[in-house]
Amino acid sequence: MSMLYPVFCTAEIPPQLLTQLLTDSAAGLARIGGDGELYIIDATTLPTEPSPPALSNLSYPFLNQDVASLYKFFVDHVRGDDRFSYSTFVVLDERTARDKTVLLVGDSIEDNQEFTTLRADFYACLYGLVPMEMGTVGMEEEETDSSGVLSREVVERHMGSTDGTEGE
Repeated sequence: MSMLYPVFCTAEIPPQLLTQLLTDSAAGLARIGGDGELYIIDATTLPTEPSPPALSNLSYPFLNQDVASLYKFFVDHVRGDDRFSYSTFVVLDERTARDKTVLLVGDSIEDNQEFTTLRADFYACLYGLVPMEMGTVGMEEEETDSSGVLSREVVERHMGSTDGTEGE
């Protein structure tokens, strides 16, 4: 079974956008040959046997919650479950529907804060999360585009474009 990366929705996200997130993030992860998948948390208790929720019938138990509250829930209820990532998760918020970006959240390496965040587009979501979860890259070290987002543009620059040209 692949590592599951929890996704929390703090805003109602249309099902077609959720489908696009799952598809695009898998394509971005394939660029590095990584293993993992996003798992939308649609209840305040984790299922015994995780299976993808029906995107057209999703519940939103985390509506309008802030990142600090989600981090606490993650630490208290998700961390330690071997099926899920230990130090990283994803937030879909009101901005997600506007610009197709997500908020990556992970443990901070700074002593004065519990967590850190980084904005990523759908394609770069898992591309960024997997190395962060493995501890090979910190969010603070990730390169972003001119708008401060870990984007497909950044991925393609590092990995080479999909047309076969080499990256930097």
